[in-house]
Amino acid sequence: MTTTTDAAAAAASSEAQLLKTVTTILTSHLDPHSALKPLIQNLTLPTVLSVLSSTQLHRTHFATLLSFFHILRHSPYPSLSSSPEPLLALLAGFLVHRHYSSTSSLLLNLISSDHPRHSPSAAPVSRSQSSTPPSLPTPFPTTPTSPSSSSTR
Repeated sequence: MTTTTDAAAAAASSEAQLLKTVTTILTSHLDPHSALKPLIQNLTLPTVLSVLSSTQLHRTHFATLLSFFHILRHSPYPSLSSSPEPLLALLAGFLVHRHYSSTSSLLLNLISSDHPRHSPSAAPVSRSQSSTPPSLPTPFPTTPTSPSSSSTR
């Protein structure tokens, strides 16, 4: 039992150290991409989520966080590149700190890169001839009001 507890404590310490290292790289290196490259393979989803949801980083280094996110999206590790959780963590921080244009750009880029068919510019403008036109709701019947039915004072 002690061995399991010691291993869990060592893993937690290792995760905390890795989180601190990644945060330091993102806040102080001129080229975080090259400094992060050797660490990517050691990142776990909880560590990535901690970095992407860091209030300090969103306030002062949101462009660097966006670069970090793009590094993760292009990493060869499926747990980091295909999970929607990093995107949600990043978007939440962007919205809280009112980086609306970054949020919009990120979403549009992801939608169009997900699949060319999903590109916002490729949205159908008109329905094809073979489909039936949508049925329009019928308007509410109007009841004419006569002057005699209104109350007079």
